[in-house]
Amino acid sequence: LLAVGLALRWAGLLGKLRRTCDDNVRDAARRGDRYAEATLRRVANIVWLARDNPAEAEVDLDRQPWRAPEGGYHMQNWYELRARGEIDLYRSDLVAVAARTRDGFARLRRSMLPRVRSIAAEAAWLSGRLALAQAERTPAVAATLLAEAEHHATEVERVHMP
Repeated sequence: LLAVGLALRWAGLLGKLRRTCDDNVRDAARRGDRYAEATLRRVANIVWLARDNPAEAEVDLDRQPWRAPEGGYHMQNWYELRARGEIDLYRSDLVAVAARTRDGFARLRRSMLPRVRSIAAEAAWLSGRLALAQAERTPAVAATLLAEAEHHATEVERVHMP
């Protein structure tokens, strides 16, 4: 089911993603499967942005039906970092970007998850997008941020994802 959700997201089929995840989130909640519920909410969170509703995107993330075991970094952590970064980009909330994503990306890099090529590519892509957005709005440090975005573009190319 997660693979279906990810495929729908990457294909841009957000309406179908929302319908599929809504049904499965309800089913997971009924069964008490907080792991599945949390995973699906985070994977499908972009649908709220497509509906022009970033406030509900945050509410959906904050429902926190599952907590990661202490000391680890899990797929759900990555999906939440990605969702919050996308919300910040949508809102052009660059203060939140600086405060929230730097620590999140540092934790991601220390984990095993970047060994998964799709995660490495998507994390570099999101990092580059965030750096570009910040460069556009903070001319004093734009050169540094543009260099950072260029570095992330090189990372994406190195991953060799189709």
